[in-house]
Amino acid sequence: MLNKCSNCGHPVDKVRNPYFEYDSRTHEYTCGPCLETIGDDQRQDMYDQMQWEMYHSPDMNWSGNR
Repeated sequence: MLNKCSNCGHPVDKVRNPYFEYDSRTHEYTCGPCLETIGDDQRQDMYDQMQWEMYHSPDMNWSGNR
């Protein structure tokens, strides 16, 4: 049975390409590029949240509405 990446469907070949992460809870593999994409999305979400908090902060007044 050939396993595939749970996000993009790339076939898993741990001998030729060891850049797959295995989740033992869900029994799914994730390839390296998908892991990078997930990490990039998480970092972007954290940055957006920080910017939103800074804009709406009552102390910093970045919005100019206070």
